[in-house]
Amino acid sequence: MPKIIERKDFANEAVGNFYIGKALLALDKEQEALRYMQKVYDAYKTQGYIRPDLREAFEILISYYKKEGNLKMQLRYIETLLQAETLINKENNFLSRKIHKDFDTKRLLDEKQQIEKSFQRTKIITYLVSVLSVITILYFIYRHIALKKFYDTRYKEIMQASSEKIEEIIPEKQDKVIYSDINNKPYIPQDAIDDILDKLDYFESEKLFLDSSLGQEELEKLFGYNRRYISLVILNEKKFKFLDYLNDLKIKYVIKKLKSDRSWRRYGNEALAKEGGFTSGKIFSRTFKKIAEIPLMLFIKKLDEQDKLPPL
Repeated sequence: MPKIIERKDFANEAVGNFYIGKALLALDKEQEALRYMQKVYDAYKTQGYIRPDLREAFEILISYYKKEGNLKMQLRYIETLLQAETLINKENNFLSRKIHKDFDTKRLLDEKQQIEKSFQRTKIITYLVSVLSVITILYFIYRHIALKKFYDTRYKEIMQASSEKIEEIIPEKQDKVIYSDINNKPYIPQDAIDDILDKLDYFESEKLFLDSSLGQEELEKLFGYNRRYISLVILNEKKFKFLDYLNDLKIKYVIKKLKSDRSWRRYGNEALAKEGGFTSGKIFSRTFKKIAEIPLMLFIKKLDEQDKLPPL
């Protein structure tokens, strides 16, 4: 082989490489054999040299990459073999019919078509995935922009609400109910309603709602009325269910403190929850976002940014 290579006898070099590769395959040295079969392929691509027995080099390469599941390489060798097949039949018509073919032309064409269909399906899937990815990205960009705009608006609304009328930041959500029984007759005496309302005013002014252990049972003892009366008055007059009423008062209190006292903004989540009458930081954060309609940390961040601005 060295002398053949030295003489640049590409034809005999290709034949020699082929049979060395065959010998290596017989010795179960597949990877080494493939390198020699690749040289046969290279001789055809660079010199256009092919003969019937060398056809098997392409078949070996096709079989290997089929086994490896490498459709791209498999298609490359199939297409090249189909081209070489035309040259083989033209120049060696009689001899080529005598050579046994593991890959006849029809089978090669069938495999080529199957691989191309597979590539086409892959392209379609890739395209669809790309389109969906773009749509998803655009959705999240839009959502991010929309949320930012919404949070900016909510922050301005909260800041514009006076300390005395902080309830302006929370829209009324419950329709007024009627104090009546099934016969449409009032079943809560008016004096009881008035008394409960007076006690609710005291309850709010003294910040009794900040007691995290407070429940309907404790409120019954504090007000001297059963929970049904208290809940119905809260629903009718405050427009909230009992628990929502308590949470609403707590969040409004925390908002006031965050706006007026900078030291509160340095509290951790658990500390703020405790000061606001919540049993845990997780519940507090979730409730803050639900009622104020802006995440707690974003609200604090905006407060700090605003304070750093020069006075108008």
